[in-house]
Amino acid sequence: MFKRPNSTHEISPRNLPDLTAVNTVKLLGVYIDHTMSFHEHVEQIARFYLLQQIRKQRLHEDCLKILFHAIIVSEVLYALSAWGGYISGDNVGRVNKLLCQAKRYSFIDTLLTFPELMEQSDKRLFSRVVCSNHCLYHLLEKDNLVLQMSLRPRGHSFYLPRY
Repeated sequence: MFKRPNSTHEISPRNLPDLTAVNTVKLLGVYIDHTMSFHEHVEQIARFYLLQQIRKQRLHEDCLKILFHAIIVSEVLYALSAWGGYISGDNVGRVNKLLCQAKRYSFIDTLLTFPELMEQSDKRLFSRVVCSNHCLYHLLEKDNLVLQMSLRPRGHSFYLPRY
């Protein structure tokens, strides 16, 4: 049941006859399931079939590496900062297994891991957001808080507002 803030009207999906309940939806290229585990998204990423078939056609190894980055790595990196923190340890293991297979099949030169990709993605996103001409910059506020906790050092003096 969904409820608007400061409103007494409730919108119930039961009252909408043409609405069908689904467990997974694809939104802007990311599969979101009802548990927010992104299991289906990881399932869609973990596909080597096309690359293996192209490899059987004896495509040059450098071209296979380019294809792997274009097909698989780009899917992993797409909106990774949005969905990467929600996946389970099992799905992290599945992505890491996929990347190990890619190394074994010589689709990549150096072994990539999911945590490394996640960290690179977060750094890239935040380095862009802290520029004053970025559309999300206005959401950041200067860090004027004095915290009593011992936190890891940050590479910036901003914090996200608490709404």
